Amino acid sequence: MILFLAGTSDARELAVEMQQVGFKVLATVVTESAAKSLQDAGISTRIGRLTAEDMTSLITAKGFQAVVDASHPFAEEASKNALNGAKAANVPYIRYERESQRFQNDKLIVVRDYEEAAKLAAAKRGSSCLRPEVKPWPCSQKNW
Repeated sequence: MILFLAGTSDARELAVEMQQVGFKVLATVVTESAAKSLQDAGISTRIGRLTAEDMTSLITAKGFQAVVDASHPFAEEASKNALNGAKAANVPYIRYERESQRFQNDKLIVVRDYEEAAKLAAAKRGSSCLRPEVKPWPCSQKNW
């Protein structure tokens, strides 16, 4: 059985494919809508965030043979917890990442990191849209 962290539509497709080729999968998600999408495809789900200790306990209790992390690319805490949980339970950890996307738009500004994004947004006039999907956001405690 595989413990599968799902966080994107790509993850759903991968979980379905894994199950179709014979792997039993339990997908962990953080929202009801994500769970429903997977359940509609016949994938067993568990809803809620997991600490590294929760991961270790779940892996051990259910006898998972591996952890596949297909969480959202910005779900850094979930990935860290999955890696540490798998390591503590002595099972393989596999990270799945979709191919990076490149966008072409004159209004799009690409930056190196969160700090650069925050500084640039603070220097702009009017409204800026920062969409970091990391909890907690690393720059949230700084005064710009």
